[in-house]
Amino acid sequence: MISKIIFAVSIISGAGILWILNFTTPSSVGPLGVLGLFILAYIVFAQIIVFLLYGSSRIFSLVKTTFAKESVSPKKEHSLMFYYKYSLALSMAPLVIIAQQSVGSVGVFELILILIIEIIACVYISKR
Repeated sequence: MISKIIFAVSIISGAGILWILNFTTPSSVGPLGVLGLFILAYIVFAQIIVFLLYGSSRIFSLVKTTFAKESVSPKKEHSLMFYYKYSLALSMAPLVIIAQQSVGSVGVFELILILIIEIIACVYISKR
């Protein structure tokens, strides 16, 4: 049930992004509108990353059980909330790249720093 609610919120967020991009300008919408755009983009990126993480995990487990030569007791499947924890940390990276691009250029050094921060965030989530 919670996955359907989150999916609906991400669809509404995507529609909100399209509305903001088509019917407003940054100067007319103001700072709160730009903040709203970033919040909506964060929600959409989080949903996309959850879909990729959960889907790849399901595909990997299906392939593993199909090609297993011996009967292996199945490991405990992670819940959807497990993947949401990681996706909420990972979905910040595209927003940081967009923000960095708006104030300057994005180079290799900046991408390495973002990657290090994302790795630290994922390690922190896995230890909790």
